[in-house]
Amino acid sequence: MTLINAHRGDPIGYRENTMEAFQSAIALGADMIELDVKPSRDGKAVILHDDTLTRLWNIPHRVRDLSYDEIRRLSDTKDGHIPLFEEVLNATSTSVMVDFTEVDTVDCIVETINRMQALERCLIVTGNIPALRDVRRQLPEATLGLTWNDAFIPSDELIAELSIAYFNPDWRLLERGFTAADSHPPYDGQEAVDFFHKQNIRVSCWTVDKEADMAFVKSLGVDAITTNDTRKLLEVLHHDR
Repeated sequence: MTLINAHRGDPIGYRENTMEAFQSAIALGADMIELDVKPSRDGKAVILHDDTLTRLWNIPHRVRDLSYDEIRRLSDTKDGHIPLFEEVLNATSTSVMVDFTEVDTVDCIVETINRMQALERCLIVTGNIPALRDVRRQLPEATLGLTWNDAFIPSDELIAELSIAYFNPDWRLLERGFTAADSHPPYDGQEAVDFFHKQNIRVSCWTVDKEADMAFVKSLGVDAITTNDTRKLLEVLHHDR
């Protein structure tokens, strides 16, 4: 069965990365919710994709420059607020894809997961390889995903070092195909999925919002699809459920 991973919750119906968006996605039938973490000035794991609060909240401040109390007060509106990672874990029981980009975010993610005893429900993903190494060092049993933007297959050495459970490429790479790190012929999308499956590594892909594209990546046998449109993906996958 292909899993539905709700990108920042249900951003079509609600402001992304809010409790309302996550709860809506879960109610719609998402198997997993994807969220983004940034560290606040006081080291809290804040759920926001952007470096600043400008785009979503019209507040021209960087997350890292504010305490969480300040972030909560500034973003507290009738349409929701910017939550902490622990708030999402407290309010839901769904699996969570924890996405982040910077090494300095690792500590607040690890601290929250340990304190909330949430390791088993978290898939931690990033394309920042030093950050993944740090997560693996601090959480040896963590389930890790390698987010991927490059047109070549990652090396066997990197895959083994990180002990990834998921390969997590931009879906368009599966459409275009990959070159190999050595003399191996290029991989098309199906061959790439098969390459990872042979190593017992699952394949997730992002961010897929058009029906034809959803059907395409599903046909390759990917294990999870990240989407902004949970409703549409449910329709595409209906015969799997």
